[in-house]
Amino acid sequence: MPDKPSSSTSSTPKKSTSVRVKGQKINKEQRKETQEKFLKSFAANGNVRVACMAAGVDRSAVHYWSEHDDQFNMRYNLAKEDVNDTIRAEIFKRAVIGEERYVTSMGKVVYYENKPLTIREKSDTLLMFHAKSRMPEYRDKQPEVNIHTEINTMANQAKNELLADLAAAIDNEDKEPSNQS
Repeated sequence: MPDKPSSSTSSTPKKSTSVRVKGQKINKEQRKETQEKFLKSFAANGNVRVACMAAGVDRSAVHYWSEHDDQFNMRYNLAKEDVNDTIRAEIFKRAVIGEERYVTSMGKVVYYENKPLTIREKSDTLLMFHAKSRMPEYRDKQPEVNIHTEINTMANQAKNELLADLAAAIDNEDKEPSNQS
């Protein structure tokens, strides 16, 4: 009977995205080819892990290239922006243009004149997110907190209390008779 894995270890081992043996170096030409594979895959799917697997490298290699290879870093950032633009376009399409959906009744598609009946559905939620990203007047308003005003108010209040206590102490001292013999 096999031992149960301890609770601190995962039952599914982490699969490495790299096809190279750890520590094995690649030459400049291989690196450029690998970077090209990574960037092509990343632009197509927008997922770093999937792109690493397609290129046969570990995520740490991508981080290293970003930090040490200015040309790769520029192309990677452009690819990120392309992915973001693709997402924005899909949000716009679903929010403004909408998507055709089949009309169903009791789990079956409804037909009208021997054609499936459809309705164009738009997403109010995606439209609001799109509006918030583009137009400041639709963004959630954050309450403005002026910490300096609050600190000054608290300091003035504490100062006034101290002055009142000091005045009361001096007043009490003047009222008490001296016991001098």
